[in-house]
This record gives sequence, C-alpha cells and structure tokens, in this order.
Amino acid sequence: MSEKKQPLVENQSIDSGRIWFEHLESLIEPPHPFSAGAPFWDDPYISKNLLNSFIDAEKGVASRPPEVILSSVEWMISRCGLDRGSCILDLGCGPGPYCQHFAEMGMKVTGVDLSITSLRYASVVAQSSGLEIEYLEGDYLQMQIDEKFDLIIMAYGDLCTLGPDDRDLLLRKVHSWLKPDGYFVFDVVTYSRLQHLDQVNRWYTSHDSFWRSGPYLLLEHSFDYLKEGVRLEQYIVIEDNGKIAAYRFWYKHYSEMELEKVLRKADLEIENIYGDLIGSSYSEECDWMGVVTRPL
Repeated sequence: MSEKKQPLVENQSIDSGRIWFEHLESLIEPPHPFSAGAPFWDDPYISKNLLNSFIDAEKGVASRPPEVILSSVEWMISRCGLDRGSCILDLGCGPGPYCQHFAEMGMKVTGVDLSITSLRYASVVAQSSGLEIEYLEGDYLQMQIDEKFDLIIMAYGDLCTLGPDDRDLLLRKVHSWLKPDGYFVFDVVTYSRLQHLDQVNRWYTSHDSFWRSGPYLLLEHSFDYLKEGVRLEQYIVIEDNGKIAAYRFWYKHYSEMELEKVLRKADLEIENIYGDLIGSSYSEECDWMGVVTRPL
C-alpha cells in the first residue's frame, strides 16, 4: 500500500516545488514601478533592526550622521528665517533626530511616521531631554492635520519613495498644511546618481540578522527604469519553512525641470535648489538636490 502511494507523494512534491519556483521566478522579474512589496514597518523584528540602522551613526545607512543633521536643522532655521515658537512638521520623522534639534532650538514640533517602534524611541528621547514634541503614528497620505506650519520638511529622500499618484496627493496636502508664507524643504536624488549606480544581483544565506531571527536565504536585486527615472532595490527573503516575502524600496530620481513641473501642479514654487540640505551649491553632477519651496 505504501509503495502505491509513494509516486503520488513524489508528484505532489514536484508540483508544489514547481509552483514555488514559478512564484519565485515571477518575483525576480521587473515589477511595474511602485508596485507594493511585503509590508515591514509594523513588523516588530524588522522595525527594531531598522531603528538600530537609524540610530547607528557610524553606518549612516538609514539616516545621515548626527553632525550633518544638526547642521541641516541650523541651516533650515537660518534659510527660512524661523524664530522660537515657529511650527515645524517633519514628515517621515523616524526616531526624531530632526524633531529633537528643532525642539531644542525653541520650535513647536510635530513628527509623523509609520513606525510605532521608531516613534516610541523618539518619545522616550524627547521626554528624557525635557522636550515637548508631538509624534503622530500613521500614513501621512491619509492624515488630516488642522494645524498650519511655518516649515514642513521631508529629509533623506523620503519624497523619492512615492509613486506619482501618492506624491501628487502628498504635495497637495503639504500645500494645505503650510502657512501662506511657510516653506516646504526636502531633498531628492537626481538623475546623475541613477546613471552611475551599480547593478545588484546576488544571493546569500543568513541567520539572526536584519530580516529574520532564524535562518533564511536572501535574493537581492536592483532594477533600473531609466525612462521613468526610477530604481527598485528588492530583497526576497526565503525562510527555511518555504515562506517567501519580497521587500521593495522604490526611488524616483528627479531633474530640475521635472521637479518644477510636479511642484507647480500642487501650487508650490521652487525658491532655490541646493546640493544638499545644508546650503551647498548645486550642479548637474550632484547626486542630491536640496529644494526650498513656497506656496504660490
């Protein structure tokens, strides 16, 4: 009886293996730009490791070094003519390094982020420093905020992670949240950066590292969509139980002309473009644009 069942078991294994392989093969094909991957902001294990990446000043993986962040805050205050009591909104604030410095300089600060892990850390830091900072957990694309702000910031290319529809929605919201004489300051990556990025196509095994606490196989790919100015960095995690998750990080790269057109649709006007968010000169060879805008 067992001999009669054995071929059936083998066939089932082959079929399931084929289905698994076809699913994996579909994931390593270039997806449509800004197609969603597996969520990770609310994953307790990944969000903890992401927080560690934010606050690890030596690696500078998920944020800029502390001294650069401080210089950036000081520059934005000077550039935008802010005073003590000015209202600041930080979109995608993470663990709050920009919020912290603005608050230390007497500003009224609100930070928004998807990660409750990062916001809990930010709140503890603020309380231990005796600072009052309002942190809001959630998706800024869906938030209703009644307050008006003197300055809204999006640092470290956060705007680049949004597809066209979400970006346009956010920019309209930014316009509605700004005071008439307020500023929206952000940075984006440029076409120059996209043109000299290396292609990534590799795999390796890992255990108890960034994506999982147990053993897993990681397939890492990059895809460049040169016509759209978009790059995808994709990480496919395969666990030892056969579960597969594809995490996607999208980055839209901009030219000056394209950015100006996008902003004008939301009634925002570029006042100046810099090479970063500390006021360095901009040229077409720069990897980053630091952008200062105001409502039309």
